[in-house]
Amino acid sequence: MPTEAELREALSEVAALEKGLRRQLSAGQMAMVAVGGSIGTGLLLGSAAAIEIAGPAVILSFLLAAFISWTVTMALGELASMHPAAGSFGVYGDLYLNHWAGFISRAGYWAAISVSIGAEVVASATYMAYWFRSVPAFVWGILFSAGPYLQGSGFQQLVTTGKVLRSGSKQEQKIA
Repeated sequence: MPTEAELREALSEVAALEKGLRRQLSAGQMAMVAVGGSIGTGLLLGSAAAIEIAGPAVILSFLLAAFISWTVTMALGELASMHPAAGSFGVYGDLYLNHWAGFISRAGYWAAISVSIGAEVVASATYMAYWFRSVPAFVWGILFSAGPYLQGSGFQQLVTTGKVLRSGSKQEQKIA
């Protein structure tokens, strides 16, 4: 267990890294992020397959998983209220265990999110293929994968990169 002085030093390093971050989400917005993160298309599609195989008894396993998730969430809430910092899992691993634990925590979180996003895209494509049988599922997968990129900063980055490339070539033409 780290000493109080070590915790203060580690937190001051974290605070220096977080310079410029703003905490301005309301409680309602955070609740919607939590609901959106826990209920997804993959959960509904996976539930149907699990209930088909195991029957209604699968609800007991869902309740057990919900209890475990609630326990972990409460523990993370306690840590977040004690040490508010971006990158919570890794920061808490760094603070209370060692840098290797923080790295493993971050890498595991990244891997889980990567698999989860892929599962969500596949589930969404499966639903769309059910409703629009003439369109192949991979088309929906591509659309659902590219949609957030084109909607968010990816589209702005693409446009900005195009402007930079065009302006760079104009400047080169003026110089030549």
